[in-house]
Amino acid sequence: MRVPKWADAAVSLIVGLIIWQVVGVLKVSISFPPFTDVVKAWIMLFNKGRIQQPLLDSLYELLLGFAIAAVVGVIIGTLMGRYRTARMIFEPYINAAMSSPIVAFVPILILIFGIGRSSMIAISFLMAVFVVIVNTQSGIRNSEANLIEMARSFGATEWQLLTLILIPGALPAVMTGLRAAVGRAVRGVIVGEMLIAVVGTGGLIDEYGQSFNIPYLWALLLTVMLMAVVPMGVVDLADKRLHHWKNG
Repeated sequence: MRVPKWADAAVSLIVGLIIWQVVGVLKVSISFPPFTDVVKAWIMLFNKGRIQQPLLDSLYELLLGFAIAAVVGVIIGTLMGRYRTARMIFEPYINAAMSSPIVAFVPILILIFGIGRSSMIAISFLMAVFVVIVNTQSGIRNSEANLIEMARSFGATEWQLLTLILIPGALPAVMTGLRAAVGRAVRGVIVGEMLIAVVGTGGLIDEYGQSFNIPYLWALLLTVMLMAVVPMGVVDLADKRLHHWKNG
């Protein structure tokens, strides 16, 4: 009998939590309190109303920054993959941005957007957009040439080539880029909240990190991990549905 993938993941998670609990109880390191203490800390944060609004703020910044990055990344990546002129224009800037630490742009973002929510959305966007561009470009350029030639022989327009052959053919690469972009967008939001303005979930991490309240700090770090895991699951679900649609 075939074991579902979620069962493997569940077993791995349970084993990991048991090991964590044992390490915490044995007091191997002050950095690893028992997992039950972390759960209690998260419940305390929730009961005190400390985590709800910061988490909603962070999710808003994450989803908006990621959504803009997805749209812009797919458009620019498609242009770069299809047209040599677009590739010549954008490629030097993309390569320079990919090799530069985005955190270095924080002072510039503060000057442009201030220390409000817009800066957090901007850094989330910058962290995510380039990986979408690169993967989309790769998917477009690796499209099957015989399908393109066949479509041209039947009089297909450039728009039809893009919408019916190139973009559907690039979907696996695009979805891979989006999956990677989610994690980068989460890092962008948290870094922005810790460096630009001590607000949101990143602000709480900074607060409890400076006070060395380890159970609360781990509770917040696990929350951040869930912020990445849940959108990744949504992207995976969309990928499966689009895969079935493409095959159909």
